[in-house]
Amino acid sequence: MTRRKSTSEHDFQLEDLKSEFGDLLWNLGGVVRLSDGTEILNPPYLPEWSRFAEADAAATSLTSWNDRNSRKTVALYDALASKYERAFLVPERTAA
Repeated sequence: MTRRKSTSEHDFQLEDLKSEFGDLLWNLGGVVRLSDGTEILNPPYLPEWSRFAEADAAATSLTSWNDRNSRKTVALYDALASKYERAFLVPERTAA
């Protein structure tokens, strides 16, 4: 689930996805530490934050801005990249 808006319709759709696909949905939530040492709580899904549109309109990366909102957004994508890496790129180790 990406770019989730907090609406009752999206809540309904999300519950339907959860019941249909269960553990196949990735939960990105959890506490992460930002580069400045502060800890934030990542939401479980990618929210629809204005920072995405602002970076797109400025034709720049999220990492080029060093404000708190950009760091929060980068932390979400770091969590997504970690999930992807573990799921598809890092081979599972088998017991010898």
